[in-house]
Amino acid sequence: ESLDQYFEKAYYSHEIGFRKPNKEAFEFVLTQHGLKPEETLFIDDASVNISAGQALGLQTLYLQPPLKLEEALAAYVKP
Repeated sequence: ESLDQYFEKAYYSHEIGFRKPNKEAFEFVLTQHGLKPEETLFIDDASVNISAGQALGLQTLYLQPPLKLEEALAAYVKP
């Protein structure tokens, strides 16, 4: 299943030249879209990346099994 249906744009490390958990990877995406960290939800399944996102002020969701992306997003989407 593709994640493209959930997001406007996907960023891949090999394309942008930055890798998580390095702060440059997060800052690149935030800058590209003019996002404020405190208003941005970062979802990941690696605790090291979640910690890096939190250090930059992002809202985070640690996606651990059995939680699925659809369930995680439903908790944040307002009707």
